Parts: sequence; structure tokens; C-alpha cells
Amino acid sequence: MKSAQQGVALLTALLVVALATIAATALLKQQYLHIRRSANVLQGQQAHNYVQGAEIWARQILRRDAKRHQYDALTENWAFKLPPSFIPGGSVQGELEDLQGRFNLNTLLTTEGEPNDIALKALQRLLDYLELPTELAAQALDWIDADQTPYIPGGAEDLDYMRLQPAYRCANRLFASPSEVRLLLGMDNESYQRLAPYITTLPQPTAVNVNTSSVPVLLALIEDLTERQAETLLDTAQKKGFKQLQNFMDEELLANMSIDTSLLSIKSDFFLLRAQANIDRSQAYLTSLFYRSPQGILVLTRSRSEVW
Repeated sequence: MKSAQQGVALLTALLVVALATIAATALLKQQYLHIRRSANVLQGQQAHNYVQGAEIWARQILRRDAKRHQYDALTENWAFKLPPSFIPGGSVQGELEDLQGRFNLNTLLTTEGEPNDIALKALQRLLDYLELPTELAAQALDWIDADQTPYIPGGAEDLDYMRLQPAYRCANRLFASPSEVRLLLGMDNESYQRLAPYITTLPQPTAVNVNTSSVPVLLALIEDLTERQAETLLDTAQKKGFKQLQNFMDEELLANMSIDTSLLSIKSDFFLLRAQANIDRSQAYLTSLFYRSPQGILVLTRSRSEVW
């Protein structure tokens, strides 16, 4: 009897030890998760602070550039990508893009709200070069104009969109984001991905900077230009930059061409910053749209996403 009681006591003791061990392990695991969660929050905040620092860097670069030059080109300091800079626990990097090197869809309307035929034809040429339906140009115009009369040919207004499932209406205001183009009647994802690198949606009509443009956009702006000529002009722009628009117009390749310069420029006011910081396993992104105004460098939009 005594031996049996001792055996029960031993089993009870072992059970108590096992339960205590399980409880202690669970508590330690819970504590580890709390510590890891707190560390993630702290590191995430640190990473975000670093990308905000990249925004300060970008504003200083643009401010200095405005004082030194009356033109914007890829030979200037703002155009050089900030390489990964090592910081305690990780790295931070960033780059600026001149958004006026792209075609601004909001230029389809003049400042008076009237259709800009020159911009419309340029967008049609861009779409044609990219092998996309040229009717998308008319649809983009109808999306932002104030009336309900479809542009002929190829336009689309509320009645066309209300037939869709789900139904929706035209914005009847300027494009707020490039991704808004996805809503156009004839746009699909493949077409959008092909068009996206060459368009922007700035809050006012803008000319295209020939120093920072691309071959498709330059071909859209200058009707008689060939692809090889566009490549040659952009190569010159990237090597030395055109300091005045007349310097660009004086290029031998453009001789005897009838060119409307209303959509051409050598200076830019809108820039996009893409910044990224990595702290341990935490990452932070910041995408900021800058407007370089006479009053200073203004941040128009700011997003914690890689995509603008």
C-alpha cells in the first residue's frame, strides 16, 4: 500500500512539473511574440522615418537645382539615383523622376476647359505607336470634359458606362491618378500596362520636357519624326541637355519640319520621388509628388506604396 501511494505521489509530481513546463513554455512563447511584435512596430516606424528623410533630401536637391539652372535635364544632380545608403540596421534609397517627361493626359483640356486638339492628336499618335486603339484618346477626353456629348469618333460618355456591370459615370473632372485610366471603356489591363510608362496625370496642363522624354512620347509630339531620329535627339539630351527650347529646335534633324512647340519644353515643375528603407525584416515605401512652385517645393500627394 505504501509503495502504491509513493507511485501515485510521484506521478502527481511529474504531472505538476509537466503542466508547469507547458505553462512556462506558453508564457515564454507569448512573451517572445510580444517582443517580436513590438520590434516590428519599432523597426517599421524607423523605416518610415528614414523614407521621410529621403523626401527632405529630394526637396533640397530640387530647391538647389531651381536656383542654379533654368532648365531640367538628366545631367543634373536630381536625376541621379540615390544608391542604397547604409544606416543602423538596414539601408535607405530613393530616386526622382521628372513627370513632365511623360504625356500628361490632363493636357487634353486647355486651362479654359476646352478640348486641346493638338494634345488629342499627339495622344492618338502615342496610342498608335504602342499598337493600342486610338479611340482611347477620345474616351480620355470625354472622361474629363464637362459635357455629355461623346467626342466623334470613338468617344464615350455616361450612357455608355451606365450599360456596364457594374455601372458607373464619367468623372467630368481631371484625372486624379494614372490608374484611373483603367476605367475607360476600351481599356483592359494589358493595354494599361503598355501605356502606363508614358503617361501621367498632373493637376494642370503641362508641356513635355524634351530633355527627359522617351522615344514614344517624342514621336507622338513631333509627327514627322522617325524612331531613329527620336533616339538621336534623346541621346543628345541625355549627354548635355538642351538649355533652351530653341537649341532643340535648331537640331539639324528637325530642319524643314513643321512643329507645334506648344507642348514642348526644357523645364519641369513636377517630380515624383520613390523611396524605400529596409530595417531588419521591415520595409517602408514612400511615393511623393512634388510641385516646384515660385513659393517653394510643395508635396501634392504622398503615399506609402511603391506605385503612384
